[in-house]
Amino acid sequence: MESTRLTTVKAVSAGALFIVALSGAALSKCVANFSPKIVRVSNALAGGILLAVTLVHMLADASDQMEEPGVAMAVFLSGNKSAEAFPLGYVLLGIGFLTILSVEVFLLEKESEAHVMEDSGSENESNADEQPRAVLPGKSLTAGMSALVGLCLHSFIAGTATGAADDMSEFSEVLIAVIAHKLFAAFSAGSLLLDTVSVRAWWTLLILLSLMTPLGIGLGTFLASSFEGAGAAALICFAAGSLLCVAVYHMLLPSLILGKGNWKKRSFLASFFGFCSMSLLAVWS
Repeated sequence: MESTRLTTVKAVSAGALFIVALSGAALSKCVANFSPKIVRVSNALAGGILLAVTLVHMLADASDQMEEPGVAMAVFLSGNKSAEAFPLGYVLLGIGFLTILSVEVFLLEKESEAHVMEDSGSENESNADEQPRAVLPGKSLTAGMSALVGLCLHSFIAGTATGAADDMSEFSEVLIAVIAHKLFAAFSAGSLLLDTVSVRAWWTLLILLSLMTPLGIGLGTFLASSFEGAGAAALICFAAGSLLCVAVYHMLLPSLILGKGNWKKRSFLASFFGFCSMSLLAVWS
């Protein structure tokens, strides 16, 4: 009886999570219709959220699972059987960061420069606040898709962990954190993908992201053990690095560099608030 009730609650919760994620995506689209200054503040908020997702949630969870492979690697390289664990999770984080950055440096350099010139020019115009949409420097399909893939992976694995809960109390505690996480994550992904794809493609990609946690809950109920271990942890560390690059290079820096006076301070405070709010969710996750 208790098992059937828990399964029903998981199914209802999966549907609620899908709606919450779509709401976060819709919110990012609404905010984009405001003035460029407000858009920059909202993107700084999203950047702070992604920073917390990367460092506090993804890396913190996955790096511990990389300790055993790290020890094996340290022993192999040094020949010392008592060697301490090689920080493999952090290395994968750095590789993920540099992989996304290399795409920007070698493939999208001209595009990024064009965006910087365009947005810097509009900042000096007297009617800049009347622009319906602000395009951030370096904002590209590559950045948006990188964030989307990383968040999809994180959402799916978080869903499997949620679905694997075997009692109502444990499931409820994890669910509260996941609901808030999905709202913020969808907002961040939606902000990055705006102006890089068509409206139809934008909604399709955000619906895909919204489905990841519900699918994870469903699969995690039966096959949670298949998504645990060093392999999944390594993938999460690499994805965390790609998200870190997106958060810093495409969201935080553009919002702060292009901001002037009090608006730059508001962007920083928004990023700080986003980081702290998302970080606190780790208490319940």
